[in-house]
Amino acid sequence: MRFVIPACLILLIACNKKENTPDANPPLSSIPAITIKGLSATTIKALSDTLTIQVSYTDGDGDIGFEHPDSAVVYVTDNRFPITMSYHVPPLSPSGTNVSITGTLPVVVKNIILQGDSTPEIANFSVRLRDRKGNWSNTALTGNVTVVP
Repeated sequence: MRFVIPACLILLIACNKKENTPDANPPLSSIPAITIKGLSATTIKALSDTLTIQVSYTDGDGDIGFEHPDSAVVYVTDNRFPITMSYHVPPLSPSGTNVSITGTLPVVVKNIILQGDSTPEIANFSVRLRDRKGNWSNTALTGNVTVVP
């Protein structure tokens, strides 16, 4: 009997429900969010090599991508110039659905140029994307890339 009361107290304390625990999988925002996962190279030859930027994305309603090939989704700016390149991405989830998506997009940047003729330059790129509702993601910045003649 003398062990019954302490045992009951231990059971009551151990079974106490935690009320303020955060949800293990909180809902994702309907505004896309991106990060740069990686680059294919840190040194490239101007006008001949391509650079692949691995863009990791999440979107709470899954409306990234367009059917029409002239509709751009990903925008990449070479920060040495005011030049922004745009890229089409097909729908990453069926149109009309509302499903959370995450993944990685490989964005291939071609024809990277030099400002001068013979001196290597350091470049970095700003990346963002726009979903079908017109929501813009955050802007993610790549690491430095050396562009050589």
